[in-house]
Amino acid sequence: MKKLKLTKLELGMAICEDKEKKLYGIQINELPDGIKLGQHIIIDDEGNISVEK
Repeated sequence: MKKLKLTKLELGMAICEDKEKKLYGIQINELPDGIKLGQHIIIDDEGNISVEK
């Protein structure tokens, strides 16, 4: 499981970072609907993405 913070959106990609400030690019269409900048996402061991509540 990985927890990432959505930091910016550019060129159809969501740029996220983990607690060590490592950056990840995720296609926007793979993110849950309604996610906003600054929110945290959880990626489980099967690759499912959800918004942290």
